[in-house]
Amino acid sequence: MYDKYINDILNEKDKMDEHVDLKLYDSPLYNPGALYNKLDNLDKLSDKEIYVFLKTYYNELLSLVFEKKNQKYISYFKDSRFLSIFIQVINSLREISYTNRVQCNKIAYDYYILEDGDEYQKQLLLSLSKTVNRDVIPSLIGIGLKEDLASYLALARFSSQNESTNVRRINFIIISSSIKLMTEQMIVWIYEKLFDHVTELFQTIMLDTYDENSCYSEEMQEIHSIISLAILDILNSMPTNDIRSILLSYATSYTTLHTGEKTRFSMQSLSNDYKRIREVVEYLDKEEKVYVP
Repeated sequence: MYDKYINDILNEKDKMDEHVDLKLYDSPLYNPGALYNKLDNLDKLSDKEIYVFLKTYYNELLSLVFEKKNQKYISYFKDSRFLSIFIQVINSLREISYTNRVQCNKIAYDYYILEDGDEYQKQLLLSLSKTVNRDVIPSLIGIGLKEDLASYLALARFSSQNESTNVRRINFIIISSSIKLMTEQMIVWIYEKLFDHVTELFQTIMLDTYDENSCYSEEMQEIHSIISLAILDILNSMPTNDIRSILLSYATSYTTLHTGEKTRFSMQSLSNDYKRIREVVEYLDKEEKVYVP
């Protein structure tokens, strides 16, 4: 039922895209106060008027939500009518900026994951996330993931401006999945689809440990270990200069910001399966006097 309604929402955008005049004095571009006036009177506007307004000023609205953190404007994203039209607007865009993508995903993540809210509202917010991540989700489905899991991973990947936070959220989804699905190769593929750069991914994984007394099940702990193998596979397959750069960054970050913190394992005791990494670790230690923890 939800899928049909969401499709109806997205199809409505073509009807909305007809031109509606915005009077010059009503335009926030020329009269900043008009933005607040329009937002404060959305309930008095038709769907078409809201659509045209949002298509022009969606970026300004998202800035108000995230820069001003105004609860009134945040609450609009809990209104089904407003959210449905907002999804139509986002779906109509040829491109969406990285900042706007993260903003939309954060709205969806905070409500969908953290709040025990209305199920229909959650489906709308998940639809918003699917819309802004429509360039990523198909590639995850292509490696054998079901659409829902691919959507959750994409949502987590772009839910924060902090990359370390994104990595931890993705890893939690991975360890919460079936061990039959989350093989070493599958995890490698997921990381390859979601990350263009390995440095932050590697550093976060190395410091993303769990307490033995945690609520992790035996299966979750096993997937946690498989993640370690997957990131080593990725690192070991990279050019030597890239391995050096990543390990040097990790060692420097650990020394300056994380001294004494627990790591997943020691880079000093890798097996021969990761000979190329071991050679770089030894080179850094002997030639550059850099200890890789």
